[in-house]
Amino acid sequence: MVKKVPAPRHQPVKESWKNRIIGTGEETPENLLANPKNFRIHPKAQQDGLAAILDRVGWVQNVVVNQRTGFLVDGHLRVTLAMRRNEPRIPVAYVDLSQEEEDIILATLDPLTGLATIDKGLLEELLKGLDPEETELQALLAILEADLGIGEEKDRDVETILAQAVQVEPGKELVVIMCNSDEEFAEIRNLFGLELVRRGGYRKGSAFDSTGIERVVKAEKVISIMRERR
Repeated sequence: MVKKVPAPRHQPVKESWKNRIIGTGEETPENLLANPKNFRIHPKAQQDGLAAILDRVGWVQNVVVNQRTGFLVDGHLRVTLAMRRNEPRIPVAYVDLSQEEEDIILATLDPLTGLATIDKGLLEELLKGLDPEETELQALLAILEADLGIGEEKDRDVETILAQAVQVEPGKELVVIMCNSDEEFAEIRNLFGLELVRRGGYRKGSAFDSTGIERVVKAEKVISIMRERR
């Protein structure tokens, strides 16, 4: 008896990914509209570090503008820094997206990048080769190293470039936020722009001296953030 060999199944050919980039150019910072749905908060260390990188290297990446709505999709901090410096022009990539597509990109672009895992060995080798003179860049690199648990053997003096954590004082009114998971704490950290700080308040070398993400935030900072988000 001859067995019939089933015919091979032909997989449907998938369409190529669409190119939604419709052009590039330059704009004055004042003409670029912040997206009202932008949820990103940039702590001071990030702002200072990016400004130092732009001062040292310059523009290497376009900000992204949706031509249909006129709103930024990516690059809010770069535009803010450019306005502070009175930069005359900013490189822009223009995309053509519906409102729904704009929301998808706005919600996922940075978070997806954050899901990437890190080869700490390769990153550590890369950081070893960097020795910037700018204090802001030194601070940013120190935060990266401490946050990722790498570079402990380096001679960089973290104490001199990290802010001292706000300490709880007697007689102050306190509000406690309880996080039930790492995911909730990550959202709180992003919302309030919590930075890496010296938490101990003890002399350098003390067994109680340490660094970590700040846990006490002044009310004026919270009020300012809430007002900006209204």
